[in-house]
Amino acid sequence: MKHLIAILALALGLTAVSAAEPELPEVNRKIVEFCKAHMGKKVANGECAMLVVVAFDKAGAMPWDLLPAPKPPMKPNANVWGTLLGPKDTILPGDIIQFSDVELTGKNGRTLRHHTAVVAQVQGNHRFTIYEQNAAGKTEAQKKVVQLNPLDLNRKTKGDVYFYRPLKSPYPTY
Repeated sequence: MKHLIAILALALGLTAVSAAEPELPEVNRKIVEFCKAHMGKKVANGECAMLVVVAFDKAGAMPWDLLPAPKPPMKPNANVWGTLLGPKDTILPGDIIQFSDVELTGKNGRTLRHHTAVVAQVQGNHRFTIYEQNAAGKTEAQKKVVQLNPLDLNRKTKGDVYFYRPLKSPYPTY
């Protein structure tokens, strides 16, 4: 069908517009590439936030320790990972999710007290696939590696979820 539309548009002298996902900012793209390359591997100490800290470094994103402190209603110990996205903003792969006291019900329900993950894929209707570590696994070693897991925020019964767009660092990467 896409090919037919492109041929028709070409015949009429129009520019075909793709219905594909919006183009990713360079930093987001590099964060996703880093996570893909480290699937099944432990990044740094295996803690959830360390996946993002190291991915930010490799992608040339603004380090979290140079970003502003969280503002209410966020808790003072919350991590800020870039520009806070609002409910009308488009979530993209490579955006960062910060969970605060989140409870998800249903099959494979989870409690995410203070957890950080990377958006791998946006499926729509508050459903995502995420890269994370320090998450699911039968053993401690299995939990500490980068994994690709589903996230359905329709199952959230408690807590707060914040989405951030990573910022490009003003400092050169080497």
